[in-house]
Amino acid sequence: MPAVDVLFAGVPVRDFAAALTWYSTFFDREPDVVAHEHEVMWRCAEPAWVYVVKDEPRAGNALSR
Repeated sequence: MPAVDVLFAGVPVRDFAAALTWYSTFFDREPDVVAHEHEVMWRCAEPAWVYVVKDEPRAGNALSR
């Protein structure tokens, strides 16, 4: 089995503005990375990230990469 160097856990959402507010409160800070106007990322640990992306068709289902 290959080693995992970095984990990206994705959260597709319908209401990006509400999700941005919620996750900023949850992490108690603004996103670490703003990829573009509808995708942001927070570093949770050295090799782990959570990203939130506006993706209405997949909202409510988690992603990992």
